[in-house]
Amino acid sequence: MRFQEFAPATPPEPTAAQIRALLSDRRGRLWLAKDGGTVLCVEAGKVTQVLTLVETSGGTSARAMAEDAQGSVWISVSTGSVSRIQEGKVQAFGTAEGLPGQDMCWLTTDVQGQLWFAQAGRVGVFRNGRFVTLLTLGQQSARIAPAHQGGVWLCSRLRLFRYQEGGELEVVAELKLEAGVVEIADKGLFAVRHEPTTELKLEPSSTEAPVTALYEDKAHGLWIGTSSGGLFRLDSQGVQRVQTSHPNILNILEDSEGNLWVGTRGGGLNRLSPRAVQLLDRASGLPFAVVQSACGDAAGTLWIAGQNGTLACQSNGIWSLISTNSGWSGGAVVCVAAETGGGVLIGTRDKGVFRHQNGAFAPLALNSQLTDLAIRSLYTSTNGDLWVAVNSGVARLRSRDSSVRHFPLPAGASAVRTMIEDARGDLWMGTTSDGLLLRVHGDELINETTNIMQGPKHIRCLQVTGDGSLWFAYAGQGLGRLKNGRLFQFRTG
Repeated sequence: MRFQEFAPATPPEPTAAQIRALLSDRRGRLWLAKDGGTVLCVEAGKVTQVLTLVETSGGTSARAMAEDAQGSVWISVSTGSVSRIQEGKVQAFGTAEGLPGQDMCWLTTDVQGQLWFAQAGRVGVFRNGRFVTLLTLGQQSARIAPAHQGGVWLCSRLRLFRYQEGGELEVVAELKLEAGVVEIADKGLFAVRHEPTTELKLEPSSTEAPVTALYEDKAHGLWIGTSSGGLFRLDSQGVQRVQTSHPNILNILEDSEGNLWVGTRGGGLNRLSPRAVQLLDRASGLPFAVVQSACGDAAGTLWIAGQNGTLACQSNGIWSLISTNSGWSGGAVVCVAAETGGGVLIGTRDKGVFRHQNGAFAPLALNSQLTDLAIRSLYTSTNGDLWVAVNSGVARLRSRDSSVRHFPLPAGASAVRTMIEDARGDLWMGTTSDGLLLRVHGDELINETTNIMQGPKHIRCLQVTGDGSLWFAYAGQGLGRLKNGRLFQFRTG
C-alpha cells in the first residue's frame, strides 16, 4: 500500500547512483546494475558483492538481466556486449563467442532455465560456452520473453512470433502501422470470438519496432507494451486493450498476488489489479434483470433462475434462455443448485425438482415423496446428500441409500430461503419472512434463533469460510459472523 525507500549498506567504494536494471535471483538476492558497469549484489539488506563489467565505459548502461538454470546472472549493456557473473567472477562475451553484432542484446530464460538471446535480428541460446543462433529474422531488433509452453515469444518490428527450438516459427500477430491496427493471425494460438480477426489499435509511429515489452502472466495471457499505442493483452478470448496513464510502455512485471506492474515513459508506475467482481446485467447480455438463484456446473456453465420464473444458462460467454424447445417441461423456475456428479438441479414453482445432465432434463423420483411440489431452495452437501426446502419443511435425500427424511419446521415458520453446511457437517437454514435460524444436527432440527441471534432477523443468505466462520447476510441489517460460538454484526457507519 505504500513505497519505502531502500538504502542498502554502502559499498566499500562509491558507485554511480543510476540503477538501470534489477534482478531478484532464486536465492533471494537482489542484483543492481548501475551506470558505468558496476553491479551490486544485496543480500539481507547488505551489499555482499561489488563487481565491474569488463569492456564498459562511463556512458555504458545495463539494459537486460537474466538468471539461468545454473544460477549464473547474465547482463547485457547498451554497447551490445554480454557479461556473465558466475561464482563471483565476471566473464565477457562478444562476437568471438557467437554474438552477432553491436546492437542491443535482449536476454531471457525459458521455463527450463535455458538462456536465450535476441540481437541484430538473430535469436538463439547459450550452449557449451557459445551463443548459438537458431533462427534469423533479418537485420531487425527483437523483443523476447519466455512462453509457458516452452521456447519464447518474439516481436520483431511489425510481427509477433512464438518459437520453440526444433519447431516452426509461428506467426501470432501482424502489426500494421499504416492502418493503426494489429491483426491476430489465425494460427490456433488465440481463439478469437465472434470475428475472424481481432485488432489492436496503435498510434502510427516511426519505422522502429512499436513493441517495447512482452510478458506472459500466470494465467497465460500475453501482455504487449508498445512505444505509442499503450498496453494490450492476448488470451484465449481474444484481444483486450488495457488503459494506462501513458501510451509509452517500458516494462511489465507480475507480482505474487496477480497484480501487474507497468512502467511507463511519462506516466509513472501503474498497478493493474485483477478484477474481483464483474457485473453481469442486461447491458452485458443477461436475459433478465432480477436473478433469484445461480450456480455453476462442472463444465463451467453458469445457470440462473430469474424472479420471473425463467431459466437461463451462459456457456462460452453466450446466454441462452431455456424453453420448451430445449426439452424443459418444469414450468416456472425458483432455484438452481450444482451436483458433485456434474448435474444441475432445478427447483420449480409447482412441479418439484428436475435434473439437467448430459443435455437432457428429467424430474427426480424424489418428487413423489415430497409433501409439497412448491420448491423454495436446494442445497447439495459435501457427501452428496440433497436438501430440498418446501413450504412446510425440509427433506433430505441420502446419496448412499436414496432414503428420504422429512424435517418439519417450527409451528408458524415461513419457508427456508437459504441453506449451508458447516465444517462439522451440520446444515444451517434461514427462513424467509420470520427470520428464523435453524440447524440440523444428525437427525435433529434445532431452532437457534434465540440462542445465537437473540431474536429473529431476516436472513437472505448464508456462507461458510475456511476459518470455520458462518456468515449471515441480513435484509437491511448488514452482515453477521458466527465464530467460536460468538456472533458479531457488521454494519455501515
